[in-house]
Amino acid sequence: MDDWNIEKLKIICAVTDNGANMKAAIDIFLGPRSHIRCFAHTLNLCVQDIMKSVPEFNLIVDKVKKIVTFFKQSVKASLASKDEQKREKDEKLLTSKQSCDTR
Repeated sequence: MDDWNIEKLKIICAVTDNGANMKAAIDIFLGPRSHIRCFAHTLNLCVQDIMKSVPEFNLIVDKVKKIVTFFKQSVKASLASKDEQKREKDEKLLTSKQSCDTR
């Protein structure tokens, strides 16, 4: 706030994840009822819980994770993938992304 010259009186609320530590910090700093839970974060948590409860989905996710790990650990496989995409004249080269619960 000091770096950006924001006056505390101008802050109405703060949006954060659902962590108790964040809620407590906002309550101390801005007072009760100033904390708003992030809808996107809450939705992400719901989707993660649902995904964990579907065994068939988890099997697919595990297989995809193994494939991504293979390409991330193998320079030869990664280069072969890029070469194949170039050969197919794909406009944008695709890369694999490791799974991350918060992504």
